[in-house]
Amino acid sequence: MRSPYPYIVAGSTLLLLAVVALCGHWPDAGLRSYSHSIDRLDAHMPVKLDDETEVESVRLVPASREIRYTYVVLHHDANEFEQPLFAKGAAAEHRRSLCEQNRSGLQSAIEEGLRMRHTYLGADGRFIASVVVDPRSCLAKAERSP
Repeated sequence: MRSPYPYIVAGSTLLLLAVVALCGHWPDAGLRSYSHSIDRLDAHMPVKLDDETEVESVRLVPASREIRYTYVVLHHDANEFEQPLFAKGAAAEHRRSLCEQNRSGLQSAIEEGLRMRHTYLGADGRFIASVVVDPRSCLAKAERSP
């Protein structure tokens, strides 16, 4: 089984920053303007993040208050990965990326109650893993730090 780490990138940080730049502050009024910004960003998909990974889509699901990113691992089928290991690595990397590299976007995401779902597919289009990162977990981690 392949290690997940080369395929888990900080691309979510780049996309989240792009969304923040497009929206300014994330309004709660039906998330209309935020949804509009996500739609504009998604219109430019797919985007190749590196030689191995492509962001296929990004969308806002108001009912679950999730930003959903879908990635494709370009050169490997889903059965080449151990799903639990991949999910564990993806969750840790996306949490680190959000909490450490995107501090400016956290407050707005927390105020809106947004979470980020990252779903990975193999080159064969089959599911590898899906992880959810809640920006509130960054605050809990900061409170535990000395």
